Formats: sequence, C-alpha cells, structure tokens
Amino acid sequence: IMNNIQKILLMVFFMSITIFIITGYIFYSQVRFEFEPSIWKYHKDYVDINTNWLGIIAFGNSIASLVGFFLFKDKK
Repeated sequence: IMNNIQKILLMVFFMSITIFIITGYIFYSQVRFEFEPSIWKYHKDYVDINTNWLGIIAFGNSIASLVGFFLFKDKK
C-alpha cells in the first residue's frame, strides 16, 4: 500500500517519462529530417547545436521522483 507522497511521486514519474519520450521523438525526427523551422535548433556560426533541454529536465525529474518514491517507502 502506498502513501500520499508516493502516489504523487509516481504520477510525476509517469508524467516526466511521457514528456521525455514525446520530446525525444520530436527532437530526433527533426534532426533526422532536418526541418528548418524548428524551436529546438540554435544557429551560431553555421553550426547547429541541438539540445533537448525539456527532455533532459523531464528525465532528471523522473529519476528524482523515482528515488523519492523509494525514500518515502516506510513513512505513513
């Protein structure tokens, strides 16, 4: 049986994993097909630097919520 904190952390985990998968799919489809109008690309001196910051934050958030899920295991 889970307590309220674990339920919230589990919801945050699944939301973050979903955001990570969606942004990863969008990011790699735009890199592969090289669409020019993109919010994910940063142009500087004719070098494309592509960074999926939203996906990185969502992945870190999912790991933090998973760790928190196990840390609050015995608290009621």
